[in-house]
Amino acid sequence: METNTPNTSLFLDNFYTENTSLGKAIKIIQNMKNTDIYLSFSSRILHNGGKEIILEYLKYIKVVIISADVVLNDIYTICNIHTEEELIEYLKDIIFKDTNSITDNNDSIINNSTTNHNISSKNNNIPTKNIIMTPSQLLKKISKSLKNPNSILHTCFINDIEIYCPALTENTLGKILMKINNLIIDAVEDIKNININTMKRKTTSGIVLSVGILKHHLLNANLFKEGLNNSVIVNTSAEKNGSDAGAEIEEAVTWGKINIEHNAVKIVCDPILILAPMFYYGFKDF
Repeated sequence: METNTPNTSLFLDNFYTENTSLGKAIKIIQNMKNTDIYLSFSSRILHNGGKEIILEYLKYIKVVIISADVVLNDIYTICNIHTEEELIEYLKDIIFKDTNSITDNNDSIINNSTTNHNISSKNNNIPTKNIIMTPSQLLKKISKSLKNPNSILHTCFINDIEIYCPALTENTLGKILMKINNLIIDAVEDIKNININTMKRKTTSGIVLSVGILKHHLLNANLFKEGLNNSVIVNTSAEKNGSDAGAEIEEAVTWGKINIEHNAVKIVCDPILILAPMFYYGFKDF
């Protein structure tokens, strides 16, 4: 018996104003196939089923830009850590493990200088020399250690996804890192890495499910290659708010962050409300 399959794309295109934008967003994501996709999000998207959706579609992403609370959320839930002391000891073990064998540009390096900062330390085996890491190098160590399919970071690791956290020291994580002696976080090197790596890419696409520094980090990196070719921006900031987060697509085009010959849409809503249909229909044929 023959059945009629509903035309979902037609429904999304003609339902109402925001769903018209949603239909366009889905088509743009479909157009991202065979491009290097950048995705930015904070821990807010991980609630109410958002984490499962992100985990399912991370395999199509090349670069992830996250907030520090995503890192904390992963560590706390996967490692069953409950106190700051447990978190400090976990990170010390991650940071200082096998440091004597780490010398190449893809991992942390040991600096010949010493530090006089002695805030707190229960581990007397920590080396006296400073260890210099970029945020992404630290996240790679953490992501490798988690070994759980429900981990955002470990899913990035097994899919060889670049992870950047431009505000690694925000909130609790910053306080924790401050208490780890001999650790230097080199944020400037990470800026160089994401910008230079982006310059080498022929076609890039961006999915922004965030505001503030995460949105800007993604867009700014693509400024170095004549802008994103495909862009979907979803957040709760409207142009009338007068914020960068609420700026329309045209503003990013004038800066060169989005290519002048672009496929782009900005949707003003909480990303979790449209994440499931947008990703399901957008990535369906990847």
